[in-house]
Amino acid sequence: MNTEFDDDDNPQNLHDCRNGPRTQREWLQNILLQRCGHTRIRDFQLDHGLDLINGRDVFLVTAPGSGKTLVSIAPLLWAQSMKQSGIAIVVEPSKFLTEQQSIVFAKYGIDAVAINEDTLREEFTRTKTSLFGRFKTAASPGSDILAVFMTPWMLNSDGFFKLLQNQDIKAAIRWCVIDEAHLVNEQGTVWREPYNAIKLLRPRLLSSTIYLAITGTCSPSEDPIVTKNLGFLPGSYVHARYSLDRSNLKFIPRFLQHATSTDTFLDLAFLIPLETASATDIPTTLIFCKTIGLGYSVMTFLDTLIPASIANHDRIILPCNSLWNAEHRNRFRRALESGVTRIGVCTDTCTLGVDIFNVSRVVVLDELSFNQLKQKLYRGGVTNRVVRRKLNQNKGLIGTLQPLITPGGARTNVLRL
Repeated sequence: MNTEFDDDDNPQNLHDCRNGPRTQREWLQNILLQRCGHTRIRDFQLDHGLDLINGRDVFLVTAPGSGKTLVSIAPLLWAQSMKQSGIAIVVEPSKFLTEQQSIVFAKYGIDAVAINEDTLREEFTRTKTSLFGRFKTAASPGSDILAVFMTPWMLNSDGFFKLLQNQDIKAAIRWCVIDEAHLVNEQGTVWREPYNAIKLLRPRLLSSTIYLAITGTCSPSEDPIVTKNLGFLPGSYVHARYSLDRSNLKFIPRFLQHATSTDTFLDLAFLIPLETASATDIPTTLIFCKTIGLGYSVMTFLDTLIPASIANHDRIILPCNSLWNAEHRNRFRRALESGVTRIGVCTDTCTLGVDIFNVSRVVVLDELSFNQLKQKLYRGGVTNRVVRRKLNQNKGLIGTLQPLITPGGARTNVLRL
């Protein structure tokens, strides 16, 4: 989820803050403007924020980067402004994303905690207490709003189900947000089974719990399958679908030139320019690999192309996968964004919803569906150049996303493959 706005937003679809709040809609607009630091709010963010505030479940399909986060946080900020208490469970597909999104919510003034295997272990080591204790605290009278970010595996754990035996905690859970909802129907992934188990949560919670399912890569034909598998009943929720088109992208394919069955990856050699004299000569790049082992092979090959004389040689290329702890994952993101690290090699840990800014190229070294490909290509946030490589046995695709001036003078991006 990303709350950044494009420069070419249609003013007719945006709101400003020149008038004081008079209606419920204007009141929500005012809260979002003040608390989230934006100068304008999109219509759909207000529409579906109000749906949630008024107790309606929502299934939201809108393009990556369109501002889904504001929809999910709107009812929490509203309740907080009304001096209410309550707990929101936010389901994220990866540990990395639970940590990143909890930071985003905290930035907007919502008490937020990421609960995953790493954070549970770290909290117990530090305080000898469990992060699950935050539920009991938030369920106490007079408590503030709490957002709890969990993976579907943690959501379906015995520890969490044991918590739900406490009626006060069950009553305090007012919202359930399911991010990357399309994963419940994503064939051949590790997420499908745990996401399918989310619907088992419904009978364990009160019927008053409000549900929001969000996705940026779901086709219209998949909508009824996804909603059914998540426990949404026909006619009992708001089905909000918006365009997923990215009109500034054009795909122009070409074949790879070298084999990929060895430990050399000659089609990736261009990532390290021949004239490299310092780390800054290497454009910041994010490489997605299917396995951790493949990632380390790619790292080893690229490392041989970097002159040994370059300072901080061991920081130029860094890995990120599920074996690393939360501290390393955050250090990985900061190093890429600051430019200290020039190439990040990762697995699906960084795929879904994770935004890493200041990345100019993205390489995808994997066989995947078109939905998965889009998710990975969008991870670089707002970039001016993207590289794609898709491995298909010994063949594949490679390309760059570059600015293009159209005949009418408009600026667009073309993915040259």
